[in-house]
Amino acid sequence: MQRRFSEFHLLHNQLKIRYLGLYVPPIPSKKKMGNMDAAFIEERCFFLNMFFKQLVRCPYLLESDELKLFIRPITNVDKNLTLLSKLTNQKLLEKVLPFYSILGELQ
Repeated sequence: MQRRFSEFHLLHNQLKIRYLGLYVPPIPSKKKMGNMDAAFIEERCFFLNMFFKQLVRCPYLLESDELKLFIRPITNVDKNLTLLSKLTNQKLLEKVLPFYSILGELQ
């Protein structure tokens, strides 16, 4: 499966918006000029691989609807990611709580 940089960028932006305040790994910045240079493409691929490796190490991102849509082999990532319903604070807390609950350990 191949993904365009714009799809990685959209995934990253959606994760930052939907998981506001939680860690979302960085991706390489966009480049307008010289973005077809072989060395640049190789470096960008390296950093996108690093992004993905860090992403799957975050349990709340690994199990996210966004990642599930992104890894589907045939899907319109742009359309499907933007159609996801907004996460309420309560829903976000429910998704993250099982992985990072300090209060759960005290009870």
